[in-house]
Amino acid sequence: MRIAVNWSWRLWLLGTLLLAAAQQAMGAEVKSINVRDFGAVGDGVANDGAAINLAIAEGVKRGPGTTVFVPKGRYLLNSQGGSHLLIDHAQGLTFRGEPGAVLIAQNPDAQIVRLAHCTGTTVQALSLQQQKNYFVQGVVDTIGPDGKSCDVTIDKGYDAHDTIHRSFTPQCPIRIGNADRVVIRSNTFSDPVTASKPVRVLIEKSGVVSLEGNVNLPDSAVVRR
Repeated sequence: MRIAVNWSWRLWLLGTLLLAAAQQAMGAEVKSINVRDFGAVGDGVANDGAAINLAIAEGVKRGPGTTVFVPKGRYLLNSQGGSHLLIDHAQGLTFRGEPGAVLIAQNPDAQIVRLAHCTGTTVQALSLQQQKNYFVQGVVDTIGPDGKSCDVTIDKGYDAHDTIHRSFTPQCPIRIGNADRVVIRSNTFSDPVTASKPVRVLIEKSGVVSLEGNVNLPDSAVVRR
């Protein structure tokens, strides 16, 4: 006795499952953004600030569930306004580094990362550094006749006198404003907290902000207002 088998529904089911898997894979790819694809180099020489900001803006545009990924490397950043990197009006965005991803800020008068009007946003696994010192150290050789100028031999490792920034109250690395459900996780603040650099994270007019597993981020270095 022969039994007729209807294969059409089985083929339809198989096709549906394959299509769903393909759409899921494509969706995952679309939701992941690599800053290298936007021109970031990560060699510690090229200025990568504009490229990373472009990647962040694209991530914000793609919406919740998007990850902006920073591969291992040293990314030199120029400041744009009051910050080097701006995450603005993001919803459900993750800004995440690979182990060894270092962001190097050129201007101590500007924040490294600023989050404004963000909801459900995470900054994770990045090393944050300032390129320039906030002060200079050396030996006074001579004092000018007017008593208002001097010649100084600057100690090794400090910026030359013509490159020192004016700021005696340097900006904090991360500033968060008008945000809610923000997570700052597993980041490394490379410089130790000192009297000249007391604040690491500044939180203003925001709801829930979670600080989890960060290095060199004592409670005293977090200001909420």
